[in-house]
Amino acid sequence: MNNKVAMLCLLVFFGCTTNLEIGGNRHHFGRVPQNVIWFQVAGLSATQIPLARYTSQPIQSSFYETAICSGQTYDASYKYLRPKASEFFNSQTLSSKLVSANICEEFSSKIPIWRVFQEEKRKVSILEIGATPSNSLQRLRDCKPSYMEDEAIVLRRAPDRAFSDQLFDVEKNKPLSKGFYYEKNCDVSGNCKASQFETIKYFLKNSFKPGKINFMQIRDYSFKNLVLSKSTKKMKSYIQELTGIIDWARTNSNHREKTLILVTGAEPIGVNFPKRGFNWISFEKNGLGLAYNKSELMSPVFSWGPSSELFCGVMDNIEISKRIYNRFFQKSFKFDSLIESIKNR
Repeated sequence: MNNKVAMLCLLVFFGCTTNLEIGGNRHHFGRVPQNVIWFQVAGLSATQIPLARYTSQPIQSSFYETAICSGQTYDASYKYLRPKASEFFNSQTLSSKLVSANICEEFSSKIPIWRVFQEEKRKVSILEIGATPSNSLQRLRDCKPSYMEDEAIVLRRAPDRAFSDQLFDVEKNKPLSKGFYYEKNCDVSGNCKASQFETIKYFLKNSFKPGKINFMQIRDYSFKNLVLSKSTKKMKSYIQELTGIIDWARTNSNHREKTLILVTGAEPIGVNFPKRGFNWISFEKNGLGLAYNKSELMSPVFSWGPSSELFCGVMDNIEISKRIYNRFFQKSFKFDSLIESIKNR
């Protein structure tokens, strides 16, 4: 009898400790998040991880290291092995490989992940950084019928047409409700007085609405340009700033243990570092010895918070939204039936 009791105690003890830990981090499995913050970063690749560690001033506990789970996604589309970042962002959001270059057709025939939540329960906000007219979601407002009427679309640049556009100032907190917003003190090319991470923090603070399922997506094209310019100092600074934003979100009272945080790459650019250590000083100063490849065939995924365990391992890029849906609704993502149910609301 005593042996059975002892065995039962051991099973309970080891079962509990195993279920509450992943990768050495304490974690509760199977929890449904109340909110989602999703960073989509063009150019981000797992090959850039050493930049945070092998430097004269290493980044302590970078987001690469603090992630509860990390994985890789297959990037290929129906047409291209290496799709552009905008196509990648959209296919992740729509849970489907794109078949048309026409953004109006794609969004009219598919459902963005945030629209699976009932309108009265959701608060959707999207920030674009470094987007051009050809890859921005701004194109959706010219579709017939128009889209994105219930969402807040925030662009880090000045408006190119001044009628009915809303401006925001990062130094003055003001709720971002619905419609298109443009940043004050920016030009049309996206050169702004504030840093992009000041804009991101403003966006996260002013997009949040208590009592709603807050879906906040940051579509950032700027990091790709830093990699292509071989600006090692700016690349490292970006990693450090992104780490700070993620740490802030993880500890903020609105998001702590409530929000699923994702960082995913798109059009990832693999980098090659100097072969010898004594070349590292010139590499850090001016990028000498840094070479980059064609965009890679797989992109990184990092996750924190409730349901972050869903994003360990290897998956297709369109699985990201499907796994969010599966956890919120506790059933498999079926595209046709989902379209029909949303139309019948």
